[in-house]
Amino acid sequence: MQYLQRHILKRGWLIVAGMLYSCGVSLHHSSNKYNTLHKNRPDIASLLKWPTDGIVTSYFGTRHGRPHEGIDISSKEGTPIYAAESGIVIFSGYHAHGYGNLIVIQHNEQLVTVYAHNAKNLVQEKTHVKRGQLIAYVGQTGRAAGAHVHFEVRDNKQPKNPLSYLPN
Repeated sequence: MQYLQRHILKRGWLIVAGMLYSCGVSLHHSSNKYNTLHKNRPDIASLLKWPTDGIVTSYFGTRHGRPHEGIDISSKEGTPIYAAESGIVIFSGYHAHGYGNLIVIQHNEQLVTVYAHNAKNLVQEKTHVKRGQLIAYVGQTGRAAGAHVHFEVRDNKQPKNPLSYLPN
């Protein structure tokens, strides 16, 4: 857990680290079908469901000289956001460091998805959600230049390109 906390703190994820710890979530085991699939095929193209309809306007990688650890999907304010996969909500609230209204879902021991800048969060912490369940609405809370969802995938503690986990 110490490695996870250090890694998350370096990325400004203190809130997520605390939620992982308080929910008793460990990211050190690999015991289910997703972990087995990821070990053999790290670029699974249809593991997750797209969280919303829209246009990808900013990609994973470097943006303005800084890491951009997800994708931005531009859409009309109020467009539904859906859980990309079943899991447990480990954070739902306002993140004061730029993400605005934020939801973090733990899908298994290794896979976490993040949904940021939401107009309104519809799920509470420790709630189990199903793949495709309505969890929020697109907004522009926090540091956002327009209505969009910032979507991240973290696999085995590492930020990954969400497009590698989504169908084409």
